[in-house]
Amino acid sequence: MSSDEDSLSGDDDSIFDDSDSISDLIRCDGFDEPPDLKWVFQAQSNRGAHVFKGLSSRVASDPFSLLYNPVDSYLLEKAKKEVKYLLSQGRCKVHGIDEGQFVSSLDALACAMPSSFLRYLKEWIMTADDSSAASAITFDDIVGFLKGEIHMRILQISSKELRDFNKEASTLEGYEKVRKAMSKADRPAHKRPSPMGTAGLPADTFDPIMMKVIVDMNENSRALYFMVGCSDADIDDDKISNCSPLWTSYGLKRTPTKDKKLKPVIHIAATTGSGQIVNLSPDVLGLKLGEMLTETITKLIPSPEHRPLHTFFLDRGYLELAKAQKVRT
Repeated sequence: MSSDEDSLSGDDDSIFDDSDSISDLIRCDGFDEPPDLKWVFQAQSNRGAHVFKGLSSRVASDPFSLLYNPVDSYLLEKAKKEVKYLLSQGRCKVHGIDEGQFVSSLDALACAMPSSFLRYLKEWIMTADDSSAASAITFDDIVGFLKGEIHMRILQISSKELRDFNKEASTLEGYEKVRKAMSKADRPAHKRPSPMGTAGLPADTFDPIMMKVIVDMNENSRALYFMVGCSDADIDDDKISNCSPLWTSYGLKRTPTKDKKLKPVIHIAATTGSGQIVNLSPDVLGLKLGEMLTETITKLIPSPEHRPLHTFFLDRGYLELAKAQKVRT
């Protein structure tokens, strides 16, 4: 297995040496020597579990084979170009210039997260009726919250288990402070008190602060990951697992799914080569599919002359979604 310095050095071509495998690109923090690695299948959906005849658990212990798909060679060429591009763009964002600097995990997070995210998070927390707890939150507290969330995702644990993994006291304290403040701010946008002398938001309005976060995330992702003239994209409708009827009061539609439940949808565009998410479009009340697709394409490819150079793949689920929303074709 190659070292991190080899795989993320200035010589980007080393990433795609013929002797390398995907496993060579896996980062193994906390080990002097990389452990023995092997492929395992994780069933995250019914379709994935069906490969193993109704797998009941998330991980398959039995061996399985990876089959070659002729489309892979087409996607690999795009992935090579896109990874080189995002490394260069990321170094320029963090260091101001691409000189082949080592890309750390913190650098990668700084690239993926727009700086405005922290400001909007504090702005959103301050919308609570009792903002005294929110006003006491510091930058270090927000950093502690983000570290806690990242550890939970990596280790697949709950917040109650963070202490069991010997996390720093400052991280745990910041996590709890921000989480409690967020719980007080979490309510439909139209239920917030409006500034003195102004009208409040209409009922069932999508949170304008969250929309600002999404807009900045999309612009940041487009600049980092989408290569004009090269990248193709796949647009999929990703359902949020929670099917509460309260989603409507937050300004989101509830769309029928295969399991006959009503769930909110986030339209996601991702590059087909490197698989980077480049655009998010929440399926808000009143949004039309045609408008969503048009906005996604125009945002990713501002120049009309470049649009014929790209292919956009639509998930077949959009046919059912269009039918449910009574879209005429």
